[in-house]
Amino acid sequence: MCKAGGLQEARRLLETSPDQDVKELATAVMWNISVSPTLKKDVLDTCLDTLVQRVLLPHAGLERRGEVYTNVQREIYWTVLFRNATGVIRSVSSCGDYARRRLRSADGLVESLRQIIQCAVDNSDLDGKAVENCVCTLRNLVYACQEVEDPAYLRRHAARATGGSGRGGTGAGCFGRRSSRGASSGSGASGKPGATSGAPTIIQRRLNGPPRGMDLLWQLDIVPLLLPIVADCTNPETLEAAAGALQNLAACDWQPSVDIRAHVRKERGLPLLVELLGLDADKVVQTAATALRNLAQDERNKDLIGKYALEALTGRLPGAPTPQGAPAPFNSSTSSETYAAVIATLYTVLKDNFEFSRHFLELGGVRLLMNSARDPAGRYGQKVSDFSWTLLVALWRIRELQPLLRQAGWTEAQFTPPKRSGSGVGGSGGKATPMGGPGMSQSGPGARQDSMPKSRLVARQAQPQQQGFENSAFSGDQQQQQLPMASRELTYAQVDKDRSVQQLHQQDAPAVDSWV
Repeated sequence: MCKAGGLQEARRLLETSPDQDVKELATAVMWNISVSPTLKKDVLDTCLDTLVQRVLLPHAGLERRGEVYTNVQREIYWTVLFRNATGVIRSVSSCGDYARRRLRSADGLVESLRQIIQCAVDNSDLDGKAVENCVCTLRNLVYACQEVEDPAYLRRHAARATGGSGRGGTGAGCFGRRSSRGASSGSGASGKPGATSGAPTIIQRRLNGPPRGMDLLWQLDIVPLLLPIVADCTNPETLEAAAGALQNLAACDWQPSVDIRAHVRKERGLPLLVELLGLDADKVVQTAATALRNLAQDERNKDLIGKYALEALTGRLPGAPTPQGAPAPFNSSTSSETYAAVIATLYTVLKDNFEFSRHFLELGGVRLLMNSARDPAGRYGQKVSDFSWTLLVALWRIRELQPLLRQAGWTEAQFTPPKRSGSGVGGSGGKATPMGGPGMSQSGPGARQDSMPKSRLVARQAQPQQQGFENSAFSGDQQQQQLPMASRELTYAQVDKDRSVQQLHQQDAPAVDSWV
């Protein structure tokens, strides 16, 4: 179909047809073609500009006036055409760095996405398919955002995460190596050497006027745009994507990520992410845990997470007791990746901190780690075992904690991982996936093609099942699969909608560095 010019014809119909039904069918064709990984780039290059200019911008109510886009209408209508167009863009946003560059630089796209999400937040209309598409696209666009000024960022990040050259011995083991203080704080806007010299930096662009285009992706006001979704959304895809966007924004070394990490705290976003740990939605829990880990690179955030979130994190370890106190049965719905994400977050918070580690011991966390490290039944996988051993070794290295561990009946030998050929600390020869360079992980832009099972609906408070979760564009009565953003395993969950993030901005709210 593409070889016969089908994409160009679909684009022409979208541009010229006066019939709304024809436009809907044209965008459905684009959406279904974009399922194919080999055709995503063709869809992107052929259809993107038309989709943005003919559908997204008009539906978002934006008009260009001078150098910026201005909102000229207050209401957005969730039409089938709009849903299909956002679905196409969501689908192609998952095809790697080329797609990210192309989409970030598309005239009016970022402004449209932000305006659409803002209207959805203002109207408490967060659960529809079009909003899901927009938030998922946003999440993919902020993946590895430092690459816009530091093209070598991902290569350096990957090398650092796999333990590249450098200090050994007492490093973070399978959790990746921590960058130097200079590398973390950086110089200039990028926070890393090697930023592009030809294009203006973020600071230079700020001096030239208000932010626009891709710079809107990492402005501080994106945090209060995403937090109401984390607080109130009942669509698990959208919920996980909003948390994943925060995860990605906090994951880099450059100054915008440093600022974002602090701003999430000031906007009281940490408790909202911790609350997600209690959901029966594997991918949501995994994303929330990793977002907390990235945010914990800020020392004040780490202090607050250690004080207020240890119980929630410990409660997500393998074999953790139920809220009623009974030992939890083996839960096959929790993936090894989620367990590993939780342990990695605990490592970031507990390492070299006696007070937090003592509380972790009191919560029974050491016993749970011992079980998952040995894992005689092989239920949790090698990665979880390796991560558990790495954290256990780090705990024993806290000298003030050793008397308490001995008092609890533990011995040094129990904190020594078994030796395996070619392995490091409790290791698998470096085969376990590291959790990111300086303790940070990115939320990837991959995609999945299968439809998700509508099962295991667990709520913080009972809510009616939301409709419109299907991952498809429709052509007549035939439902065709499309490729949604960045998820491999996800179950449905319902989230308490009675809380509003607006409650966090009352006049009597506590200081910005408080937990609530």
